[in-house]
Order: sequence, then structure tokens, then C-alpha cells
Amino acid sequence: MDFFFDELDEVKTAENVRSFLKHDYPKICMALGRPLSYIQSPSMSGMPKAPSAGNAAEDRLIRAADMQMAVKWAREALRMVQTYDPDSGRLIIDCLVHKCSRDALADEMGYSRTSLQRMLQKACCQYAGYLSSCSGGRLDLVAWK
Repeated sequence: MDFFFDELDEVKTAENVRSFLKHDYPKICMALGRPLSYIQSPSMSGMPKAPSAGNAAEDRLIRAADMQMAVKWAREALRMVQTYDPDSGRLIIDCLVHKCSRDALADEMGYSRTSLQRMLQKACCQYAGYLSSCSGGRLDLVAWK
């Protein structure tokens, strides 16, 4: 019975996470010129500046800072999944980041492919929740019915 919350659409949420980790996250890292495995925080000067009149260089810096924050949030969400549910973290890393064969992974872990798919869907929902939390709702991949 649903008193307060809409029902989570696990299938659509998992699709959103898969798309983000397979397409968006690597593109953001490439745009930043950083490897997928390492990102460095931007260094900011403490010196005051005069406001600019909206030049293209400033827009590029703001976009790069936004992308760096997206990478930071994505990595923090994955760290949280790995911390609180190591099996789910492993599934996300192996299936979505390293693109390992799901059949081989299911055999290795001792699960059927169907069970592994359900576990991956659950892991994606966890990741989406942590990502939304880490980003203060700015990166929200959760889908509701």
C-alpha cells in the first residue's frame, strides 16, 4: 500500500543508470581530458575578480567545473554502493564499467543469469539513490511510476 511515495520504476531507473555509466560518464571524463579511473579536484584561486561580461572562456570553465562535480558525485555514489553492498558494487563495476560478460560473471558468482540481472537492477537502483543524494538532487536518475 502506497501512503506517501510513488512507486519506484526499477526497470527505468536501472536503464537510466546503465545509460549514464556507459555513455555520459565516459564522455564527461574524455571532455575533461581525464582517465575514467582518476579525477582531480579543480584548484581555485582565492583572489577576488571583477565580474565578467559572459565571455566564452568563463563559460568553458564553468562547464568544466560542472563536469568535474558530476564525476565526483558519480564516483562518490559508486563508493557508497561498494561500502554498503559490496556485491552490488562489484556488479556495477564489472557489468557496466568494465563491460564483462554477464554470463561469465553469473557463472563465477554462482548465480543464474536471471538472478544476476535482478541483482544488477537492484544495484542500479541503489546507485541512482546514492547519486541523487550525493548531488543534492542535481543528478537524479531515479524514475517513478
